[in-house]
Amino acid sequence: MAKAKKDNIGVTDTTSGEFSGSAEGTIKTTKKRTGMEEFIRAFQSSNSRKEVATKLGMTVSNVYTREKAYRKSNINLKDMARASSNKLNVDAANAIIAEMANNS
Repeated sequence: MAKAKKDNIGVTDTTSGEFSGSAEGTIKTTKKRTGMEEFIRAFQSSNSRKEVATKLGMTVSNVYTREKAYRKSNINLKDMARASSNKLNVDAANAIIAEMANNS
């Protein structure tokens, strides 16, 4: 008999990942948990964490979390540059500061 986890909107079969919900608007999913080997293979063959997330159907945040846990356990994942979410225009910022200093 498959194990089932019940929440407030339905039941998820933890063996197959099948969800059967009774609430209006629920989505049936067959999402499975990504194992260590699958994660490592995807990570090592990707150029970015976003690519890993896309390959495995997970969020980039989850990729960072899993990567951190594996590194903490001394698993030697390849180095991957962190993506900068905001590119700073240093010259423009310094121009604003200079303008403000001249106006005071």
